[in-house]
Amino acid sequence: MKDLKNQKGIALIVAILLSFMALTLISALMWLVISGTKMSGMYKQYASAHDAAIGGAEVIIDTLYWGQNPSLPDNSYNINDQTCFRTKRENPIQYWGKCLESNPDLVIHFGKINASSDYYTVNVTITSTTIAPPCAASSSPAKYYYSVSVDATNSTKLDKSGLDFVYALGQ
Repeated sequence: MKDLKNQKGIALIVAILLSFMALTLISALMWLVISGTKMSGMYKQYASAHDAAIGGAEVIIDTLYWGQNPSLPDNSYNINDQTCFRTKRENPIQYWGKCLESNPDLVIHFGKINASSDYYTVNVTITSTTIAPPCAASSSPAKYYYSVSVDATNSTKLDKSGLDFVYALGQ
């Protein structure tokens, strides 16, 4: 066997390997920081859409409770079909007739300032109404159960959120 006494190039190889390992470590850390920042931004956008959906749910709950149109400025919401909206609020689903296809019932624009296109459109649909008749034995009044679907979208940010819930209302 040959005796290896000339080891002048080994330092260069070790330095290149250590540099490559440091570069790999720094690249991995940069990727983690960038992906964390992206996830944080996406969560913030989703949270804004979710807040708009919750606002839409609060508006429809208030509307169902008081039995009248939403107490919002006139240009911030639109009821697609007033007759169907009233029918869905006051009658069980089997009596809705043509109103079964009425979708959405209420459209709300949150955050719309003048002609700005950066706002949330919240579509609210009453998907079912069930009425439990009053109970004579306990003298409890009739109860209305509304199934509601709320969808919030923002076309400029491409974020959206949806809520489905059942609201019970004793008359």
